[in-house]
Amino acid sequence: MPIKIFAGLIVLICISCNTNRKKQVPKVLDNKKISIEKAVKRGEEDILEGLYKEIADTSEILKHFESGLQELYKSKDDSLAAISTFDNQNGNYYKSAAAHAKQITDSVLRINISILISSSIKKYDSITSRHDSLVKNIMQNEATLKDLHKVLKIAYTLPLIEKYQQDNLPDAQPIEGFSNRQHEIMQLADTLIKK
Repeated sequence: MPIKIFAGLIVLICISCNTNRKKQVPKVLDNKKISIEKAVKRGEEDILEGLYKEIADTSEILKHFESGLQELYKSKDDSLAAISTFDNQNGNYYKSAAAHAKQITDSVLRINISILISSSIKKYDSITSRHDSLVKNIMQNEATLKDLHKVLKIAYTLPLIEKYQQDNLPDAQPIEGFSNRQHEIMQLADTLIKK
């Protein structure tokens, strides 16, 4: 539930930031060089990412957000390393124990040891349930953060592309001229065919 509240807060902040930015010319456009053109000239494969990077480079709050996000991603592995290693070692042990148990030829012994292994796995699952829950929560939060990051990028770049569209829409006259010339040639062809 707190994640949904946080997500709603981020969207609300983005919307309010966009409202303010529509009233002011974004710093990226102050020098009248449209960022879209720069991104295209640089050969950005993902123009949205290129535009967002330009905006983020000029915004202290976005720099702070991006820095915090990168720190989170970098520290995740460190934070999860101990439990991940611990879990892998225990998982490997139980796989090995199960493989050894299958090799026992006495069926009664094999069944009894398999029951013991299963009981031990249940105990292990019980003592690590809090850790598992925290890891699951971290993974869900990471997915939510990635979604929010995408929303943020789109919310910040949409006004820029819309301004680019308004300021740089090509004149329709060359297209109309070409279309008219096509019709003239088509009429000439039609006339020649009818002769």
